[in-house]
Amino acid sequence: ESTITNSSAWFNTNDGIGAGNGSTVANCTTGSNGDDGIVVNTGATVRGCTSSFNTGDGINANISSYVVDNTCHSNGNAGGNGAGIHITQFGNRIEGNSVTGNDRGIDVDVAGNTVFRNTARGNTLNYDIVAGNDIGPIGNAATATSPWANIVIP
Repeated sequence: ESTITNSSAWFNTNDGIGAGNGSTVANCTTGSNGDDGIVVNTGATVRGCTSSFNTGDGINANISSYVVDNTCHSNGNAGGNGAGIHITQFGNRIEGNSVTGNDRGIDVDVAGNTVFRNTARGNTLNYDIVAGNDIGPIGNAATATSPWANIVIP
């Protein structure tokens, strides 16, 4: 377990910030890294961070993590292949994030996650979420009636 707060990680050859099981990454800024901006393992929390212009993903989370109130912009930069937020396992909660201008806004590879109250704009693919996840309805703010809605901003 570790706690990383109010830190910056820019222009690293690989990942910007990596945190192990049960860690918290809060109010950090990462950008222009050679791979992912922030990578966390099982049971981690990523809150209030900004991750931009990374070659890979802005935030990459594993099992049972909480990814909340983050901003991810232009990941998959420099010919890379990246999501604003990339979820690779199950049990995660993805809530209240803003993803803009990424290759994929929110990318969830496996079932068993919860995705709600996020906003996406200008991503090549705004939401890339496999079946079997609990997802708030995806639509625009003008027609959304659910408090759990994931919004796409035109």
